[in-house]
Amino acid sequence: MSDNDERPQQILDAAAAVIIRHGYDKTTMSDIAEEAGASRRTVCLYFKGKEELFEALLYREYMQYSQTWLEHIEADPRGGTLSGCYRALFHSVNSRPLIAAMMRRDRRVIGNYLRKRDNLFARMQSGVNTSDFFSGAASGGGDSPGYRSGRDSTHCRDAVLRPVDNRGFQTA
Repeated sequence: MSDNDERPQQILDAAAAVIIRHGYDKTTMSDIAEEAGASRRTVCLYFKGKEELFEALLYREYMQYSQTWLEHIEADPRGGTLSGCYRALFHSVNSRPLIAAMMRRDRRVIGNYLRKRDNLFARMQSGVNTSDFFSGAASGGGDSPGYRSGRDSTHCRDAVLRPVDNRGFQTA
């Protein structure tokens, strides 16, 4: 990975640490730059402002959380069952502090960002609450062996983790 590819990731890593520690409202671009070992100007080369940086961070965290979730579903012999999907979900959420704060809509961490009319949360819909997921689980018998063999873990993955574009909108 080149320096041009690494620097934005270092900035996002720094932003995650500072936002978890101080919260979105109290975090400044200067705080993030200091944590990243970069100048504020360097941070602004990659991200126009705190909101853009925060949304890039949320997107990255969501993608990493999704990958962790899918890996646990696939590794679990009961991963395609409803309980297997939720076990993987809880493990994935608990392994990523920012995701846990997002899921809880933790105002200390997420802060006033939630009040913005067009925030990322307003644009994203949680796949866990879709009727497709629950009707699929119900028709397959939930934790019955037929659910795993008939639907496999791809049903859980497809119903729960619809692809999300870089602006946070679910795609078809």
